[in-house]
Amino acid sequence: MPRKPERPPKSPPRPNRWEGKEKPDWLSRALARAGAMPQKDAEAAIKAGRVSINGHVVKTHLTPVPPDAVLKVDGLPVRKVAPTHVLAFHKPAGVLSSTARQHRTGTVFEVLLPQLPTELASFTWHAVGRLDVDTTGLLLFTNDDKLVAHATSPETNLPKRYVATVFSIADEERVAPLRQGMMLDDGP
Repeated sequence: MPRKPERPPKSPPRPNRWEGKEKPDWLSRALARAGAMPQKDAEAAIKAGRVSINGHVVKTHLTPVPPDAVLKVDGLPVRKVAPTHVLAFHKPAGVLSSTARQHRTGTVFEVLLPQLPTELASFTWHAVGRLDVDTTGLLLFTNDDKLVAHATSPETNLPKRYVATVFSIADEERVAPLRQGMMLDDGP
């Protein structure tokens, strides 16, 4: 019977390479967060060789950007920290709270983005939550994806209140189960 080769002894576990340090952002996202340009435009600028990190031209949009790095686009410095902006938008019926069209249905971004002033149009915007395609109402948008995660994560237990107008009879028999709470696919 052939002998199995001996395995080398296991090395001790290595700490996470970012442990105790600020994790760097990747280049295209760092430019979008800073408001230099939307992420898709940033990817094109990087590919075209218009972006540098610490004086070196970079052509890969997933290049990590260290916290102390100097970013430039077309030779002009880019501030890496942008103020958090939040927009309130009344979502019309018939559009998705999504970034991608589905079945010829438009998105809230196709309605919102053309209305933004120039100084806000360069950010990448994220919807804070979502509304069904036929639902109208207030929808918040922000350029800060950490704010989105905080507002939408079940772990933060952030209270939310929904108000609905019903266009039929909402007698007590139909409303009582709603007051008890409903079980959805992802929990109550």
